[in-house]
Amino acid sequence: MNNRFFTRLGILVGLLLGLWMCSKEPSVLPQTPQEPLYSVAKARAFYDRIGTTTRAIAESGPLTPGNYTLDWEQAEVSLDSLLSSVDVPIDMQYRYYRYLQPEADSVELVPIYSKLVIVKEHPTLLEGCYIRHLMPARSMIRAYPDYDYDALLNSRPKTDFTGVSLYTDLNGWPMCVAYYYEGDLLFDAFLFDQTHTLEENIERLYDLLGDLTVARCSHAKTRAQQEGPTLDGGEIEDVIILPDWELHLRELLSEINFTHPDMETEPKPTTDGGGGSPTSSSSSGKGEDNSSKHNEDIKYEDEETKEIIEPLLDSISQDCMGKTLLEALDGVTIEIHPYSFFLSYNQYNYGTNTIHLEAQKTGSYLDFILLEELIHKYQYQSGHTTKCIEKEIEAKVGWVLYLHRRHNKNLQNNVQNSAIELAYMNSNANQGISRLADMLVFGYDVTGDEFRDAYENAIATLRSNPTYNESDYPTTNNQSLMNLQNILNLMYNCVSFYEN
Repeated sequence: MNNRFFTRLGILVGLLLGLWMCSKEPSVLPQTPQEPLYSVAKARAFYDRIGTTTRAIAESGPLTPGNYTLDWEQAEVSLDSLLSSVDVPIDMQYRYYRYLQPEADSVELVPIYSKLVIVKEHPTLLEGCYIRHLMPARSMIRAYPDYDYDALLNSRPKTDFTGVSLYTDLNGWPMCVAYYYEGDLLFDAFLFDQTHTLEENIERLYDLLGDLTVARCSHAKTRAQQEGPTLDGGEIEDVIILPDWELHLRELLSEINFTHPDMETEPKPTTDGGGGSPTSSSSSGKGEDNSSKHNEDIKYEDEETKEIIEPLLDSISQDCMGKTLLEALDGVTIEIHPYSFFLSYNQYNYGTNTIHLEAQKTGSYLDFILLEELIHKYQYQSGHTTKCIEKEIEAKVGWVLYLHRRHNKNLQNNVQNSAIELAYMNSNANQGISRLADMLVFGYDVTGDEFRDAYENAIATLRSNPTYNESDYPTTNNQSLMNLQNILNLMYNCVSFYEN
């Protein structure tokens, strides 16, 4: 590794300190300027001073762009309360794709959307230059197949965006990572956060990267060729597991005794959509009593997870079915991971006997979403170990009935006091599920023709969500699951389907 990289890295430290700011109350924010403090011409002049000196060693990092050209004619300026930014389209020698293996014998390559971004901080006038890689979550790609990622300028709100924004220097070394959920910043880390040591920042940065794996392709592609959910794996030049580079970075920084530069003040935060910055690392909670009070066999990954999830179990335990379910579980661990964005959705993993929940913004965790995964755990311990569409339908009927009892209204109006619950209930994919729950309430025979017809319709409507495709969730015609036997078993303490 060329040590010139670290010389440049030290020069850029002060510049990069202005990139990331913790999410705090808007009252501490500086006023947003009426006009951007930056222009394309000024950004280009800054790049010409610092960018051209680094391109000769541009292949030193794991996400090296290789040789690249910039389209300054298409550059765009944006601003928020802290930063003015210039986003510049970049045509890199190497293109990167998220490397996913949904099955052991298959590979899925998901495009990563990259731009050169130059920023200027309003209070300090510090400037910084880096490459931003947008990595949408799989759920984002499926929900918004025609989303325009080029429209997500650095200092503008990340409207509806769910996924990761990874910033590297011009050599391809990760500097910052930020996780977004529906446009809101959840987690982030910055290599030069002044509130922590460099060692702590490296650890947090790579912890948030999780097991992120990317494929490097040297074959240049046009913008049109880059679009689409998958590409031919035959073009892959290399597969890179980003966390594998952590130790190497530690060793190299240690060799030169790299430390933080001294700064008089911390960068000010922003909450209006530009960048995010490192939030402080929390205690792991190891060694605490992380069992649930509702069932000591229900464990939490750490104390922080317990604080978030235990109130949801409190709500679930107030329901006749929910209480029976919690008492019946023979052991499960509940985890929250920001890097679930790279993997999938909320899910019960029977291999590790763990419920993984997607990280959400504070206050946005939903009890009925957790209930569905708890039901999946119950299905598994009841002998239903095969992944299938019938298990999904049964678990979803369970939370629909749960909401119905909680609100004690008819099925069409039982979630009027919650816009989120109403949206779930009335979604196209869940309409068939709601109809099945409705028929249970009104005493339809689960083995009768009318119920079976409604069940087939529920399968069809659920499959309107691409997540529940036939390949991932096959139809097994399991009669016990189709009769909703697990739900009926869990409800033996209920007065009726709609009363506790």
